[in-house]
Amino acid sequence: MINQLLNQEVMVKVGSYTGQTGIVQKVFADGESFLVKLSSGKKVILQDVFVEEIQERSSYPKTPQSLGPIANSVAKSTL
Repeated sequence: MINQLLNQEVMVKVGSYTGQTGIVQKVFADGESFLVKLSSGKKVILQDVFVEEIQERSSYPKTPQSLGPIANSVAKSTL
């Protein structure tokens, strides 16, 4: 799972770089340390406990899904 952070945007949550964001450029062999290029341009080595992945917000419409009149009638008749 740690390798999934490669090339992902993370936020530093502890230390002197708290609140800064950056991109994971390398995952070291121990699987717990990353080379992160911060948005300020600095490259730092951080352990996984000091960063958290930035999740993209997903918003879905609250309208009911429609497959169209023909598909909806087929779906209703088979239920």
